[in-house]
Amino acid sequence: MIQEIDIHKISPYIRFINHFHCKGGEKLPQRIIYDYELIYCLQGKASIHYDNQDYSLEKGDLFYLKPHIPNSLFVSPHDQFEAHCVHFDWTLLDEQFNFTVEETYLNPQFALDNPQLYHQLVQRPSYQVSDFYMPILLKGLDEQFIAPYFKELYYTSKQQGVSRRIKERALFLEIISYIMQYRLTDHGVIKQHRHQSTISAAIDYMYTHYSEELTTYQLAQVIHLSPKYFGSLFLKITGKTVQTYLCEIRIEQAKKQLIETPYSIEQIALSVGFKDVFYFTKCFTKKEGISPGKYRNISNMIY
Repeated sequence: MIQEIDIHKISPYIRFINHFHCKGGEKLPQRIIYDYELIYCLQGKASIHYDNQDYSLEKGDLFYLKPHIPNSLFVSPHDQFEAHCVHFDWTLLDEQFNFTVEETYLNPQFALDNPQLYHQLVQRPSYQVSDFYMPILLKGLDEQFIAPYFKELYYTSKQQGVSRRIKERALFLEIISYIMQYRLTDHGVIKQHRHQSTISAAIDYMYTHYSEELTTYQLAQVIHLSPKYFGSLFLKITGKTVQTYLCEIRIEQAKKQLIETPYSIEQIALSVGFKDVFYFTKCFTKKEGISPGKYRNISNMIY
C-alpha cells in the first residue's frame, strides 16, 4: 500500500546507520527490508540486484532502496566495498509498525521468532513523497559536499543525549535538500531530462497566465507539442498532471492575496483563475489542510 506524503510534512525517523565493509568476492544473500535505505558508496565497487535489475555502485554513488523489494549485493574478487547505510522512514509510523534493527535485520530467524511482528511489517505502508522523485541510483553527486554529511550522520548516531534524534533529522534533511537541488529546477523539473527546457517554458507560461483559462491543449500549442504527448511528458518530468500543477500555482497566488489584500475569497478565487469559489475552497482545503477563510484568520493573528 503506497501512500503519498506532502514534502512539507515529512519528518524522517532515522532507525539505524552503519559503516559497512564488504570484502572482494563476497556475495550477500537476498534480503527484504521493511523501511527505506540510502547506501552511499565511500570506496570501491559493488553490484546490487534490486527489483529484478542489476546496478553498478561505485565511489560517490547513492542507492535508494524501498521496502518489500528483494535485493542482494555482490563484490567482485578484485574489488572491495565500503559505504554508509542509512535505514529510515519518511515519517514516524504508528507503534504497531515500529521495529528495531536488532529484532529484525540482525536476527536471521526473526520471522519464526516473532511471527506477529513479521506479519505487521509485511503490511507496513510505503510512502511516496510529493514534489520529489528519488531515483534508485544517483551518480555525479558532489562528494566534497555530501560525504561529510553522511560521516557526521554516522558519528551522531553513536552519541547519547536528547538532542541526538534532532541532529540526525537535521543532517538527513540537509542530504535530501542537496539531492533536490541537484536533481530539480526551482519549478520541480528534472534538470537532466532532455525535455527540461520545453516543460520549463510551459511552466513559465503558467506563472504569467495563471489567471486566465488555461487547458492542456492551449499549453501544448504554446510549446508546439500534441496535447497527449505534452500531458504525458509533463507528468513524467514533474510527477504531476498539468492541471494539478496549475491548480497549485493558483493556490500559492491565492495565499499571497489572502494575507496581503482585503479582497473577498470569491474575488481572490476569480483573480487567480478559478471560476467557481466552491471548487476553489475545495482545492485549497485539500492542499493546505484548512479552508481559505481559516488560513486568512490564522495569518492575521501572526505578528
